[in-house]
Amino acid sequence: MAEEKQKDPKGRNLRAGESMKGGRYRYSYTDTSGKRIDFYSWTLTAKDPIPPGKSQKPGESLREKELKAKTEKANQIDATRIYGNGSV
Repeated sequence: MAEEKQKDPKGRNLRAGESMKGGRYRYSYTDTSGKRIDFYSWTLTAKDPIPPGKSQKPGESLREKELKAKTEKANQIDATRIYGNGSV
């Protein structure tokens, strides 16, 4: 039996780690040290309109934050491979 994908109110499929509650999107993941990290945003993508009465800086959609976190995580892993303990 196939697992049903989670969708937002606009019918878009949410990726693994993404969810929505109370009008805000959330992305959760576990960092390399085992700490749980959560990001919140009023918009899923950069093209989404910000809800009336809410404020958000440009470049802070959930998917943009998610990409930044994944990039930083990948860079930390690469630094650990190069320098041994991750310190530069």
